[in-house]
Amino acid sequence: MRQPILCGACGTRVPQVGGGHQPRRYCNDACKQRAYRTRQEEKKRAAMRQRWAGYRPRTQELLESALRYHEPEVVNLMLEALEAECEPEVVKSPAAGEGTARGTIVTPDRL
Repeated sequence: MRQPILCGACGTRVPQVGGGHQPRRYCNDACKQRAYRTRQEEKKRAAMRQRWAGYRPRTQELLESALRYHEPEVVNLMLEALEAECEPEVVKSPAAGEGTARGTIVTPDRL
């Protein structure tokens, strides 16, 4: 006798059909679609985690927390802002005369 198969999305028992068919993994199309969307979201989240792998542990914790409570698109905007803050900024030197491109590179040290 086979073990009952539980739906991969909602956990309810999935009725099976005989005749050599593959076992059903979801109780209905809505659960199948929900499981698909969940897998797609997790792929997005995993890719986002790769982006912040080089940040300090505390920054990673904060981004992970934000990802738990907000849509990935919101956290992506936060990452873009954070990455922009980490880029060196060229500040024109007041001593530089007109037509010269001299300047000082200032690196952020906030992270």
